[in-house]
Amino acid sequence: MLCVSTLESRKNHVLLLHAWLTLLRRHGEHALPRLVLVGRQGFGAEAALRLLEHAPELRRNVVWLRDVSDAQLARLYKGCLFTIFNSFYEGWGLPVTEALSHGKLVIAPDHSSLREAGGTAALYFTPQSEPELAELAWGLIRDPARRAALEAALPGRVRLRSWREVVEGLARELAAPLVALPGPFARAGAITGRRIGFEIQPAMPPAAMRAAHVGNALILEGDGWSIPEAYGVWLTQGRARLRLPALERSGMRLFLEVSGPPVATETGLRLHLPDGTTGPWLSLRLAAQERRHLEMTLPAGPAGVVVVEFDTSGARPIADDDRLFSLMLHGLMLIADHDLQRTYEYLGDRLHLSRLG
Repeated sequence: MLCVSTLESRKNHVLLLHAWLTLLRRHGEHALPRLVLVGRQGFGAEAALRLLEHAPELRRNVVWLRDVSDAQLARLYKGCLFTIFNSFYEGWGLPVTEALSHGKLVIAPDHSSLREAGGTAALYFTPQSEPELAELAWGLIRDPARRAALEAALPGRVRLRSWREVVEGLARELAAPLVALPGPFARAGAITGRRIGFEIQPAMPPAAMRAAHVGNALILEGDGWSIPEAYGVWLTQGRARLRLPALERSGMRLFLEVSGPPVATETGLRLHLPDGTTGPWLSLRLAAQERRHLEMTLPAGPAGVVVVEFDTSGARPIADDDRLFSLMLHGLMLIADHDLQRTYEYLGDRLHLSRLG
């Protein structure tokens, strides 16, 4: 049984080795083919290497080949019963397509692009499910007739392009007229009906932190906003706006979650609506460290961008900081006026309301 992949943490050899160890102990070493791993050592391979070293059954029944030529790899594909590719995530998953091009069955987790790479020809299991992986592999091992029938059906189920077709297709795409991208708000998706938080937690995964920064950059405008922190983003002194794509304008509610700095402050705010009208300045007075949930009404009108402008002339200094502070913005929620259910759910969650009866 063949697994072609760099030996690294992202390729998740640990799960494969655990599944193989389970099969060896359950059915006996005589009943299983040799597991051949093809690929050089990459980042984070230590856990898989420790398992290979400390499990006697794996030492006897797993072969690791680090440097394999194309000709040797072709012979390995020809001689294997089937292949397994068990990566956590792939942009494509070339070993899946490569195995199918050699006429070999592939077992792969059902996620990311692997479903596209394997199409209806690959055999899929629930990601991270060692029992499913082991059962799929054992089913192909114990039933040669079924394996042969599935393999014989591959030519009718696999549509592979040659490298020439791939290159020609790429050239056509590059030569095609450019299509203008939609604006940033359209690409980011509507924000209506979901809470936008400005909290940045150190434990957030890097991808989530990057997504949060991108979202903040779309909404927060001006030099009056500081860098997002654990509980939100400070509004200091300077030009500051919130730019919101109000896509539904049958009437909306804007909720702002704010709190004051360690000293009392006063901040002005007003609305700029898509029809060109500007609302009056509203005064927001916050006691020291006071937490407030504000509601602003957006009247019905044309769809477009709504801007909340802040007047930070009332910003105040605090000890041990050279900035002037107006308020901290923790989050916001833009909800259609008629969406009472979502309004109740949002307020219930933020204000810890419980329905009785």
